[in-house]
Amino acid sequence: MRIYVLSDSDGYVHVSSPGPDIADCIEAEAPEGFDTMEQHYYRLQGGKLVFDAQRKARMIAEAKEIEAAAELEAKRQARVNAALLSAAAPEMDDEIALTIADAWPAWAAGNAYHKGDVVTRSGTLYRVQQAVTAQAHQPPGAAGMLAVYAPIQLPAAPDQVLPWVYGETGIAVGDKRTHGGKVWEAIQSPGANIWEPPAVPAIWREAR
Repeated sequence: MRIYVLSDSDGYVHVSSPGPDIADCIEAEAPEGFDTMEQHYYRLQGGKLVFDAQRKARMIAEAKEIEAAAELEAKRQARVNAALLSAAAPEMDDEIALTIADAWPAWAAGNAYHKGDVVTRSGTLYRVQQAVTAQAHQPPGAAGMLAVYAPIQLPAAPDQVLPWVYGETGIAVGDKRTHGGKVWEAIQSPGANIWEPPAVPAIWREAR
């Protein structure tokens, strides 16, 4: 098969074309099965293209090394970013923390957390209230854990109904929250959300 190529100073194919439409191209004989996706592994020798298996192996190995190095650098940068975010957390306003919700680490048992740290669990952000080593049976949102993990949730915007979140404070009479596929209205302040709406009709009623 006759094709037209441009080669580098070592004779390896740089670009190829079935026709003489490349400036300064050279006509060459390509072997059967010549694949343009692997043209960089072919070398022009005596008007013929010769496949160089060693070049292919070397280039693949080099590409893997570059990929591995990039992966290591990405992991290093992720650790740096996590450390910077953790250091900034205690002084960061809740509103700002919520704008970068996806950046916060997931809560995990066994981790040591400091006061002011921000973690995420089941789609909710929590601010750590006191230093703690996380226990699997005492996650954020569990009963009795408000003194350790306080949920972060801003006041609702006009015409917006936020989901009911265990531990949320500051709910006033008339505020609404969604729970169990329904909208509930507070008929008295619950203090902190501890009891789910259907269980306490003295605090929550289904919104009309």
